[in-house]
Amino acid sequence: MNLNYIVSRLLLLLFSVFPIKNNKIIFCSYFGTKYACNPRAISEYMVKKYPKLDIVWVLPSNVKAPKGTRIIHRRSLKYFYEFATARIWIDNSRKPLWMRKRNGQFYVQTWHGGISLKKVEAGAKKLPSHYIKSAKHDSQLADLFLSNSDWLSKEYRNYFFYNGKILQYGLPREDKLLNSKKNYYHEKICNYFNCPNNTKFLLYAPTFRDDGNILCYDMNYEKLINSLNSMNGNWKIIIRLHPNITNKIEYLEFNNNILNGTLIDDINDLILGSDIVVSDYSSCMFDAAIAQKKTIIYASDIDKYSKDRGFMFDFDELPFPLTKNTDELINCINNWNDVYYKINIQKFLKACGFVYNKTSSKDISEFIIKTMVNSIEREN
Repeated sequence: MNLNYIVSRLLLLLFSVFPIKNNKIIFCSYFGTKYACNPRAISEYMVKKYPKLDIVWVLPSNVKAPKGTRIIHRRSLKYFYEFATARIWIDNSRKPLWMRKRNGQFYVQTWHGGISLKKVEAGAKKLPSHYIKSAKHDSQLADLFLSNSDWLSKEYRNYFFYNGKILQYGLPREDKLLNSKKNYYHEKICNYFNCPNNTKFLLYAPTFRDDGNILCYDMNYEKLINSLNSMNGNWKIIIRLHPNITNKIEYLEFNNNILNGTLIDDINDLILGSDIVVSDYSSCMFDAAIAQKKTIIYASDIDKYSKDRGFMFDFDELPFPLTKNTDELINCINNWNDVYYKINIQKFLKACGFVYNKTSSKDISEFIIKTMVNSIEREN
């Protein structure tokens, strides 16, 4: 038991003498580093529908407060006060071991992935013991997990140390993928990178390696760009690293053709604004499939990753073509069969029991609000 744990527990306990605020909901995404993912989609619905709610976000000091919300900074005194007095907690990542709920508080764990290729949580081959303790603690705290499929609900039961309620209404962040105005997001990305509107984008969004290695991101970007431009149009490659390794971005070289998309909070904006999505083992490939985007796996270290982490699917079960080097990737793009690909997507998602709910942000938010009201009524 270290000093940080002791101080954090004492501060949370100290602020627990204050009453729980019935209209307060606190949101956190990726450990308080981003305004993103499922918590963002829920928050934005609630801001519009329930303007009298006190919506608090844990975000860095350089982020402007989203409309209709307040910001607190992680580990500040207000951070402990807001968690101690909020009626609802909403998060997409694990809570620290010192975090405790009070009677009457309700915790929604949205998680940040959906259907996944790589093994996670208890399914992963190597996880630090401190993370396992944190994951078990977080699952014990949670009152509700969100799911987008039969597959994910079973995953929670088998690997997430969780036996509580699961709401299989779809994932709020996927509303955008199912209701997308693709031209809008393409223009948004063009404006962000100051590119002409006729620019075409290939998004490269690999996941992290447990050892922090970035040598696996060994695509020959210039060769790929030249090939894309020789086919048709003006192409750019957007690289977006996983939130766990944003500190590694300085080791990659960017120029007018190779763009840094790591600081964009919502990867779905990049998926919807791109023409091709390339990943390795990230669950973003399934988001791209939901959005009907051309999606290709580029995995040069597949054998090592399989030994280190492991996979939930055999690659021949997936609707995505597998490539292991730049030449294979280029050949795959040049010989793309879109009809065959989209048929395979539908077969795969059906086999996973995917929920095609275009209003999950609304449905889940209303469930949370109803839960909040019921909790208050029971106390009174």
